[in-house]
Amino acid sequence: MDANDHSSSGTPGPGRGGSLVRPPRQERSRQSLLRLVRAAERVLDEYGVEGLTMASVAAAAGVSVGGIYRRFADKRELLRAVQDDRLCTLEEELVASMRAAEPRLEAVVAALVRPAGDWLRRHAGSVGSFYQADLADPDMRRRTEESYARLRGAFRDGLLADRGRIAHSDPEQAVRIAFALAASALVQRSKVGALPAPDDSLDWDRLCEGVAHACVSYLLTPPP
Repeated sequence: MDANDHSSSGTPGPGRGGSLVRPPRQERSRQSLLRLVRAAERVLDEYGVEGLTMASVAAAAGVSVGGIYRRFADKRELLRAVQDDRLCTLEEELVASMRAAEPRLEAVVAALVRPAGDWLRRHAGSVGSFYQADLADPDMRRRTEESYARLRGAFRDGLLADRGRIAHSDPEQAVRIAFALAASALVQRSKVGALPAPDDSLDWDRLCEGVAHACVSYLLTPPP
């Protein structure tokens, strides 16, 4: 198991476990920060990164533009807080889903693929921007890699509870390949980065079903 292959948990909002955002000490200030981040998320989902301005977020949050600048120095810092919060939320949701799954290959794979696909579908308009931000921000890239490792660790733990059914001489390597297969297929559908343009006609539900089936089939099929 990788040193970083473990799950994390925390409290709702920016500043929870693994986050790059330092949470305020006072509860009122934490709630204020959360309100700004949630408002920025709504603007980002509706208008994309081009429409994410201090003024648009201030209007969505019901505060003055000066109130935004008291918390965030510029748009890049605000975008980083949104990305960080969404990453924390996604990680927590997927880890909880996999932990709650029945300890069978089919259940654990579905517990990763289905909620991950649903999340990517909801936020497809901003995922590409986050990918580009990762490339430009070493700290955010490291944070994303750490989250990826924790998700892979939870996936590993769930699947190896049913390791007797994994038809490979190295079950842990097979699990890593299955995780990479699922993550790559879902991310590619989300129009991330410089990957080839996805087939927009491909239905998300069918994609998730097919990806889950492919992962389980790989784990259950002995190599040639």
